[in-house]
Amino acid sequence: MNTPGRPETVQKDFPLWVWCLFLLALWQILLWAQNPGLMSDDSGEMIAASYRLGIPHPPGYPLFCLLGRLFSFVPVGTVAFRFNLLSSLLVLSSIFFLGKTCFSFAEITNKELFPPWLGLTAGFLSLFLFFSCRSVFAQALTAKGCVYTLTLLFLSVLLWLRVRGNERGPARLPVFFVLFLWALGLSNHWESEALWIPFLIYWFYQEKTRWNMKRIFQSLSLMAVGLSLYLYLPLRSALGALPSWGDPKTFGGFIWGVTRESYRGLEPLFRNTAFYLSFIKEYLHILSVYWMPGFAVLALVGLFYLWRHARNLFYSTLLFYLPVVAAILAVPREETKFLLTVYLLSSQGLAAFWGFVGILFLVRGLFKLGSQWPICVMALLFAAGLFWEGNVFKKEDKSQYYLASDFSINALKTLPTKSIFLAEGDNYVVPLFYQRFVLGLRPDIVFIPSIFLFHDWGWSQLAAQDPPVAAAVKSSHSLDGRLGALARLGDTRGFFYTLDQAYLGSQLNQMNGGTWTPMALEERWGSARIAPKLISQMVLNLAAQERLRGLTADYDPEDVTTFEIHHYYANQYFSAGRWLRGKGDFQDALLQMDKGLHFYPRAAYAYADMAAILGGEGYLELARRLSLAGIEADPGYFPNYANLGNVYLIEGNVSGARECYQSALGRVRDPEPVKLKLKALENVAEDKKHPGARDKSPSEYRTLDEGFKKQGMILLSDLTSGIVMESGR
Repeated sequence: MNTPGRPETVQKDFPLWVWCLFLLALWQILLWAQNPGLMSDDSGEMIAASYRLGIPHPPGYPLFCLLGRLFSFVPVGTVAFRFNLLSSLLVLSSIFFLGKTCFSFAEITNKELFPPWLGLTAGFLSLFLFFSCRSVFAQALTAKGCVYTLTLLFLSVLLWLRVRGNERGPARLPVFFVLFLWALGLSNHWESEALWIPFLIYWFYQEKTRWNMKRIFQSLSLMAVGLSLYLYLPLRSALGALPSWGDPKTFGGFIWGVTRESYRGLEPLFRNTAFYLSFIKEYLHILSVYWMPGFAVLALVGLFYLWRHARNLFYSTLLFYLPVVAAILAVPREETKFLLTVYLLSSQGLAAFWGFVGILFLVRGLFKLGSQWPICVMALLFAAGLFWEGNVFKKEDKSQYYLASDFSINALKTLPTKSIFLAEGDNYVVPLFYQRFVLGLRPDIVFIPSIFLFHDWGWSQLAAQDPPVAAAVKSSHSLDGRLGALARLGDTRGFFYTLDQAYLGSQLNQMNGGTWTPMALEERWGSARIAPKLISQMVLNLAAQERLRGLTADYDPEDVTTFEIHHYYANQYFSAGRWLRGKGDFQDALLQMDKGLHFYPRAAYAYADMAAILGGEGYLELARRLSLAGIEADPGYFPNYANLGNVYLIEGNVSGARECYQSALGRVRDPEPVKLKLKALENVAEDKKHPGARDKSPSEYRTLDEGFKKQGMILLSDLTSGIVMESGR
C-alpha cells in the first residue's frame, strides 16, 4: 500500500501496447533503411549456406544456418532481404530484453519513492540511444549481422536474468536454463560466448549456487542439448551439401572447422606497443563516434553508480565486458581492428545498460531540485538522440544498395559458356555463392574459390560440378598436377581466374603457355593480337553492359569492401589504359584512365600515366595539375612527384623541382629514387629552360577541351576547362 501524499513507486514496465508501438516504430525506421539484397561482407556466403543447409566458413554457425533456413520461408521480398530482415528482428528482440533489464533495475533500486514515469522515460531514452548506435543500426541491415545480433540477443537475455536474479535471490536462479542458453549460443558464435565464462562463474559464486548431483546432471544435459546443434555439420557434410567450407564428416575435419584451424598462424603472438595503441585508439574511436557524443560519459556515470550502490552488478557486467575487449587485443591482426565494431556489437548491450543507469542516476539527482529539471534534461537528450539517429540513418541507409549483387552478376556475364572460374577475394567469392547456390545463375560455369583447392575437399566440390573436370581432378593428387590437368582441357573450355592470387597465374601460364587469361571484370585480352582501337572499344562495350546501381565516386575509403569493389571496376579501365599506352594509342589510353578514375579517384598511378602522356605532348600546365591531383590521392606514390619535377625542369624552375622532391622525401614509401633526383639537381643551374619548352596556347587547350568533352572524358575536361578559364581572365 502506498503512503498517502507520496508518489507511487516506479512502474515495473511499459504496458504491452506501448512496447508494440515502440518496437514497430523502430522497425519502420529499419525498413526504410533496409538493404534489398546483398551487402559487400560475408552475407552472400552465409545466406547460401543457410538457404541450402550447407556449411559456411569456420566455425560453421549451425544455429544461424537452421534459424535462417526457417526464416527463408517467409514470403517477403528476395531471399537476401529475408535474412536482412531477420537481423533487424534480432536487434528489436534484444532491445525488448534490454528494456526489461532496465526496468527491473529501476524497480529494485527505487529506495526513494519517485514518480512512475522517471524510470520508464529513462529506459525509453536509453533504448532509443542504443538503437541509434551506428554499429547496431548497421548490423541490423545485413544478413551477416545475424551472427552478431543473435549473440547480442543471448547477452541481453542473460543480462536480464542476472538483474532479476540480483532482485529475487539465489532461490529463484534458473541455473540449468542459464547454462542451456549459454551452450545454445556457443553453437552460433562460440568465440564470443566462450568469453562469458568469467561472468557466469562470478554469477553463480555471488548467488551462492548450491551444486548437487541432480543439478549438475540437469545442467550438463541441457548444455549437451544446446551444443548438439554442432551435429548439423557432419550430418550435412555426409549428405554432400553445397556450399560447404570444409569436410566435417570426419572427426579431424570437424575439429578443423569448429576450432578455425585454417586461421591459425595468420598473426604473430605479440606486436609492438604502437600496434596495441592503435587498437586502443580504434576502440575509443568507436565509443566516441558510433554512439551519440557524450553517451560514453553517461555509461561511465552508470558504472560509477553501480560501483557505489550495486557492487555485485558492477563486477558482473565488467566481467561480461572486459574479457571481450581483452580477447580482441590478444589477436593482433589488422583484420581484427577493421572488424572491431562487429566484434564489440554484443557488448554494446552492456554499454546501453550502463548508459541507462547513468541517465537514471542523473535525473534522480535533478528531481530533487524540481520536477521540471529532469523533464528538460531528458527532452534535450531525446532531441539530441533524434538528431543523431538522423545522422546514422543517412550514413547507413542501404535501401538503394545493389553494389555487391551487381558486381557478382557482372563478373558472371563476362564469362563464356562452360567456363571454369577460380575466384579469389571476398568481393568475388561471397556474392557468387549467393548467385550460384540461391538464384541458380550460370549453372554452366564450374565455380570454386581458389583457396578451396589447397584441400582435397575443395577438389571434390570442383569435380562434383562437371564430369570432364572430375576426370582431370582424378588424374593427379598434387596441386600442380591437377592445375595442369585443368589447363590441358583448354581446347574445350575457357579457364579464368581473378587477379588476387598470382600463384595461380604463374603456375598455369608456365604449364600451358599462358592460355589462362586473367579476366572477370579486369582484363580480356592478355597477349591478344588485336588492334588497340578494337581493345578500347571492347572494354567500353563490356562496361556498357554492366549494372552499376549505387556505384558512385562518393564512398567511404575506410569501408574496405566497398573500396575494393570500386577498385575492381576501375581496373578494367586502368589495365586497358596501360596496355593501350604501351601500344602507342595515347588517346584511347587517356579515355580509359579518365573512365576508371570515376570509380576509383584515388588511383595515383592513373594520374601519373595521364600526366606523362599529356606532358609529353607539351600540355605542361595540365600535366602539372594531374601530378598534383595524383599526389593528393596518394602522397606515397613517387611517379607523380617525378612528373611534377619534370614539368618544373622543362620550365627551367630548378628550385621548384628541388622543393618538389624535398616534399616527397618524407612522404613516399621508397625514398631512394627521391635522393637520386635531388643529387642529380645539385649542380643544375637555375633558369635553364629545356630547349623548345613552351606550354600550349589557350586556343590549343580550348581545342583539347572540346575533344575531351566529345569523348566524355569528364575529369580531363574539368581540368582543361579550368586552365582555359584562367587564361582568359
